[in-house]
Amino acid sequence: MERRLERADLELVGATGSPGGTQGAYVLTLRDRRDGTVLRAKWRALSGGSLVNVPHRELGAYHVQRLLLDPTDYVVPPTAARCLPLAAYREHVDAQAAPTQGSECVLGVLTYWLEDAMSVNEAREEELLQAGEGLYDPERFDADPIYRATLSNLNLLSHLVRHGDAHRGQFVFAHRGGHLVSYSVDHSVAFEAIPNPMLLFRKDWSQIQLPSLAQRSVERLRSVTPAELSALHTLTELELRDGILVPTEVGEPFGDTDAAHRREGDRFQIGLKEAEVEGLTERMRALLASIERGEVATR
Repeated sequence: MERRLERADLELVGATGSPGGTQGAYVLTLRDRRDGTVLRAKWRALSGGSLVNVPHRELGAYHVQRLLLDPTDYVVPPTAARCLPLAAYREHVDAQAAPTQGSECVLGVLTYWLEDAMSVNEAREEELLQAGEGLYDPERFDADPIYRATLSNLNLLSHLVRHGDAHRGQFVFAHRGGHLVSYSVDHSVAFEAIPNPMLLFRKDWSQIQLPSLAQRSVERLRSVTPAELSALHTLTELELRDGILVPTEVGEPFGDTDAAHRREGDRFQIGLKEAEVEGLTERMRALLASIERGEVATR
């Protein structure tokens, strides 16, 4: 799905506002011309960024996850940069949209839409979570290893990327094979963003909220190298072909890594800023130190 979002011959066939969202996101309906597959994806245009809508951070959280988890354990749905042809974009999304400079398309970030997902409230209403409150059911945490692992990984990732809006509305569940699987679906306010002040009155999942984290993920965290962290400065690279920006091999950052979007001729890079990588590195070190001191348990 990641490759499909990034590289497939996708036709934009529809768009709606993101349900419940206030940050300028859309839900796009896309058709893969190769095999007719129809899918939906959340969309944030890079040009539509604001304090509460920073599209490159969605891509950043997905790539940080890749340092810690195997694909079968991902808690962030597939996410990729994409430049959508201008004519279709104006027809279905924004009639006044301007193309990304020098191109005939609109560059942004797509995140696969989980069709079988339910909100935390829906999981409670269906009694899939019966004890505790919010995302956390201590009885299910002990009894359901998939729920325990995915919720632990969700909490770990939310902490490391400094999710600035990490309340229950940003997370969903899928009920599969008797197990409850956790997902984190919005990271536009993360890394060095100003947190949502309402987190003062809600359970903040950017803090460690669980009695234990997944041992396997913590071991992966210990093995992350400086080179892997530095690579986060260039999450994706695109080049201009026939007016459209398309993925190409990722190279060294162009110029100043204090910028998230960088251009050099016909090539364009999206990456985490220097301060965002430094903040992530410090949170990793601090969490591992807390684990070593026995302040955070693993299981």
